[in-house]
Amino acid sequence: MRARWLVAASCLTSALLGLTASARPDPPAAAQDRQTLENLFAAYEAGDYDVVARRLATAADFGGEGKAVEALVASWGKNWRPVHATFVLEVAIAASDSNRSLAVSRILGAGGTYVLRRPTPLGVNPREDRYEMLWHQAAVGLLLRMGWAEEEQKQYLEVMDRRYRSAPATAQTRFALDWVLSRTYRCCNRGALRALENFGPPHSTADLGGRGGLDASGTGASVSVARGFSRVPTAAELQDAVTAFDDLRKYPHLRAEASVRGAFMLLHEDRPHDALAWLDAMGNDRDRAVSFWAALVRGYALDALGRTTDAASAFQEALSIVPHAQSASIALMLDLARLGQREDAGAVAEAATRDSSVDDPWWEYDRGDFRFVKTWLDELRKDNR
Repeated sequence: MRARWLVAASCLTSALLGLTASARPDPPAAAQDRQTLENLFAAYEAGDYDVVARRLATAADFGGEGKAVEALVASWGKNWRPVHATFVLEVAIAASDSNRSLAVSRILGAGGTYVLRRPTPLGVNPREDRYEMLWHQAAVGLLLRMGWAEEEQKQYLEVMDRRYRSAPATAQTRFALDWVLSRTYRCCNRGALRALENFGPPHSTADLGGRGGLDASGTGASVSVARGFSRVPTAAELQDAVTAFDDLRKYPHLRAEASVRGAFMLLHEDRPHDALAWLDAMGNDRDRAVSFWAALVRGYALDALGRTTDAASAFQEALSIVPHAQSASIALMLDLARLGQREDAGAVAEAATRDSSVDDPWWEYDRGDFRFVKTWLDELRKDNR
């Protein structure tokens, strides 16, 4: 039994190592890069969990860290410890935050392989099983942040599918949703935010009662979400996306997000009534971002049906979840202007521009599970030993 497990683990780790091979080669790891990482790990192991974010804060701080991480992981050999793996994930997050996307793939390939090589088989140690799955969830979240990394996402998720296909503990993971997010991004979600980015408000500042309007270059909006694609998806692609999200709605912990994302696809199929039906049946197991998206997509659907007053109420609901979020503010501003409430529209525009530092959940829509990565990292840190 153990021999079969070792063979399977070897095949899986070989597949993940392909991530490092597919990344563009970095310069050879300089001794100082390796020494830097060893020093950072020493501080990290001693409990300074913010040291990586402090020391690797910009792209200029990354030299040959991709190769250096591989060398550091190799030096650990069979000495498997969660703190090793969590440290590698910290470096991958820092690389991602510094827009070192190619380094991210290489680091995750090395780190994911190390995690899979833990000496205890699945099903023996529930705590280690949970740690392993959570680490890989965070890794996939980082890959989904990189919309261009289609092959890396596919390769990593194929490994996860083979690793956990028969493991009951995966019932509460998000890998099934991650598969669909990766596939639909390639066909249907790419550039979805352009529905809110490419078009200026149809009314001038004067039309909005003399108040400050939003800058039409880059922050204007169109409620016509069907114009949000850089490449118009085919009817078959949209239907496949809807079907995939519909299949996910059978999982209680995925139902809410699958419903919102499926409703967004239904809008692009020009099926606003069906989109509203999906939103009505989504359930209450949702996080803040999903609740915001649901209100926003509901407003889009109601606008598509010409129900401007109801749409404005939906956008107001979104703003009650995240005050001054630009996506909902722009949509509400446009609807209020259509309803002749120009003073109110101007006030919404002014508030949104005055508080432009708000983290709008809509900008995270295309990034999949990346919004959970820091939370998962906090959980993984608890197992550092």
